[in-house]
Amino acid sequence: MTEEFVTTCPFCEQKFTGHGNSTHGYWEANGKTREEDAKLGETFRCCDVCNLNKVIPARLFLMSQYAKSRKN
Repeated sequence: MTEEFVTTCPFCEQKFTGHGNSTHGYWEANGKTREEDAKLGETFRCCDVCNLNKVIPARLFLMSQYAKSRKN
């Protein structure tokens, strides 16, 4: 029998089991450098709810900013 890995979400502080979700993209969209984002994104794992409500919207924001910069 394997033991479940329990992690605390850095956003809502709820505990969850399993691997969680990378927070990569969230940190850059909120003022960190790309290098800081890469480090924080793999260090901190978030729950599914915060991934849907915080991380994915942050990634979409970064994608839209990148697309705008490519048009100019």
